[in-house]
Amino acid sequence: MYLSALTMNKFKKYSQQMEAVILPIGTTEAHGPHCPLGTDFLIPERIAALIDSKMNSRILIAPTVNYGCSWGLKVFPGTINISTETMVRYLVEIGTSLLQWGLKKQVFLNGHGGNRPALRTAAQHLADAGAQVLVIDWWADYMPQILEICDSRGHAGEDETSVMLAIMPENIEMDLATANDNRVIGQIYTADISFTTLQNAMTGDATKATAEKGKQILKVVSNEIMRLIDQFSSGCYVK
Repeated sequence: MYLSALTMNKFKKYSQQMEAVILPIGTTEAHGPHCPLGTDFLIPERIAALIDSKMNSRILIAPTVNYGCSWGLKVFPGTINISTETMVRYLVEIGTSLLQWGLKKQVFLNGHGGNRPALRTAAQHLADAGAQVLVIDWWADYMPQILEICDSRGHAGEDETSVMLAIMPENIEMDLATANDNRVIGQIYTADISFTTLQNAMTGDATKATAEKGKQILKVVSNEIMRLIDQFSSGCYVK
């Protein structure tokens, strides 16, 4: 059930019945020459939609956070970078408002690696305020399952490009897809290092991507997340 589609009276009624609220989170940033700038929030939105199709009466889906921490890719056209400090405060204020309306169990459904430090810090602050927060990084938490479908993964690589081909093939320019196997030797920070490590604003091998792989990834990941939310909402926090 989508929060944005409810009137305030329906929200007041349904929010008391919901087992958890999902907040899709991504960013707006370069994803190679072949994928759209919204890739990192479009994928969590689609996963949330698949979850909604099965858990509609049990789960509330909040509006998506479309901007995030994209320092490493801010040198590429179209990237909008939000500082970690700003992101933490923004998420804490969203989560606090949800908590105010009785939505104690909150799921951060993340699609962007640069957000991870902010999400974990925000989750800790919200936990101190009385919330219970589940942070999910769809591409990382289910990497073993994804690598049974794809040969590799990466930023705008085989896995992400495959999912985007499944979601909106009309926006993918596969004739521009390429590969980047560069790996940094350590945790090095310079203002322009991404031009070297993230050549063409991507990693991995996007040329191997297919829509069929993307459909398989979406199915596996959404099913795994639904099982996890079932456990989370029931208060089962350990295996």
